[in-house]
Amino acid sequence: MKNLSRADDQTLLRAIALADRKVIRELYRRYLPSIITYIKHNQGTEADAYALFREALVVLFRKVKRGKMSMPASLDQYIAGICRYQWLARQSATATPSEKAPMEIIGHLDYVAPDSQTVGFIHETRQKQLFRHAFSQLGEKCQELLSLYYQKNAIAEIADLLGTSEAEALKQKDLCTSQLFESLSRR
Repeated sequence: MKNLSRADDQTLLRAIALADRKVIRELYRRYLPSIITYIKHNQGTEADAYALFREALVVLFRKVKRGKMSMPASLDQYIAGICRYQWLARQSATATPSEKAPMEIIGHLDYVAPDSQTVGFIHETRQKQLFRHAFSQLGEKCQELLSLYYQKNAIAEIADLLGTSEAEALKQKDLCTSQLFESLSRR
């Protein structure tokens, strides 16, 4: 990756904080090519690289928005470190026991290993993605009921909105919650 100045990194981070949409294109233009090369050299596809890069940007944007972004290295090394961490985690999760020996990573990628806070953001982002996917697999009525419930509406209010009794609303909520957790446990 082309090593850019810290001042340039700070400009990009300020643009992220201000929700400047042009910065997304700039991040893709600057940093994605080296991620694609790295992932392809390590038995991945271009689609894998795009997915990892998008996930890394979500982590970056969330950290900036929460004011928790500290730059121990350049932005390109930071993004590369997140992508590399996620790639290794994916490879480890899908490897058979005999393949779980230390992975030999092919190709050079200038990166900085993510700190524990960033790793936490990565895991939190992944959990939210899994939850959203499992939630989207529920039927429309379950989605509506659980949305009302998670918005802290009382069961009596939910029953009124859905035109049913409190007992039926509670029974349906339990059933929908079970379906959601069953879907999550399969992942």
